[in-house]
Amino acid sequence: TVYVATTNGLSISRDNGSSWSRYAQDDGLSGNELNGVTVSDGKMCVFSFASGVSISSDNGVTWKKLNLDLYHAQDVAISGSVVCVAADNGLFVSTDVGYTW
Repeated sequence: TVYVATTNGLSISRDNGSSWSRYAQDDGLSGNELNGVTVSDGKMCVFSFASGVSISSDNGVTWKKLNLDLYHAQDVAISGSVVCVAADNGLFVSTDVGYTW
């Protein structure tokens, strides 16, 4: 399975890129113009320079927009319950899948 964050939202391919489908933009997904995505053990994080960071703990079925005082998210990483967000104004770390920072 391949995930791609694009200016048209989040897309997924389950056949190594031969065909693609776009994730529906549900409440909490960080805008259409996404700059990055990371996936680990059923958890997904997407980020947008303009809209911030959203996280899903159920493979993208539902999304939670994270309320962080960040300026231009540059990258996200997730491992187990640890989520890291690199932004122009610092590194934000959560050890409980984004509930506290």
